[in-house]
Amino acid sequence: MPTPKLDHSAGGFRVKAALRIAAIQELGTETRVLDAFAGKGDLWRCVEGQVGPLSVMHVDKAQGGASTLHADNRRVLRSLDLSRFDLVDLDAYSMPTDQVEILARRRYQGPIVWTCISVAMGGMPRSLLRTEGIPDEWRQLCPTLFSHGDLLTRWTEYLALHGWTHHCTMALHSNGQKFYGVSTTDRFLITKKAVLTSYNVLTQPKGRAHDERDQDQMG
Repeated sequence: MPTPKLDHSAGGFRVKAALRIAAIQELGTETRVLDAFAGKGDLWRCVEGQVGPLSVMHVDKAQGGASTLHADNRRVLRSLDLSRFDLVDLDAYSMPTDQVEILARRRYQGPIVWTCISVAMGGMPRSLLRTEGIPDEWRQLCPTLFSHGDLLTRWTEYLALHGWTHHCTMALHSNGQKFYGVSTTDRFLITKKAVLTSYNVLTQPKGRAHDERDQDQMG
């Protein structure tokens, strides 16, 4: 039986929410968001709980979630007027290379907030390997051979090749292959200090000023 995909890991949820809260605080509450991997909508409900109501279009191909549109997000990204959105959320279960390439081809230049996960035995996406000069034939011979190395550097260099050159990134050190971030084409949108401030606020309802265990794992 295959392992089910979970919308959010216990340690990563607050990091993801903190990144989005910091981005909205910088962009303003009039920000129009395209949430391409919406799932049940928990993440943006958490954000709205901190910053107030937002204009969010939720997209997910799974039925039964909180989606505004039940569809493959790649089809949606190819067809929507992307100028309607100020922020695109790519909270993928892996590496959203297909979505990044669609956004780049359609000349979307707004910020993106993303999740980047690599499973060692799963291999790296073909499109990323191609930018590194690795032929498809080599990947087919041994898919896992090219899964090693500094994933965050490889991912942010891939984003830079597609136009997103400024990054604020966070990681959970308990899993060195799972990263979260916000990237822009023209300026640094947020700082790690702003993210950590938002992160601490999210922990306060539990009666602590901050969660020492989780924060010590972040970098």
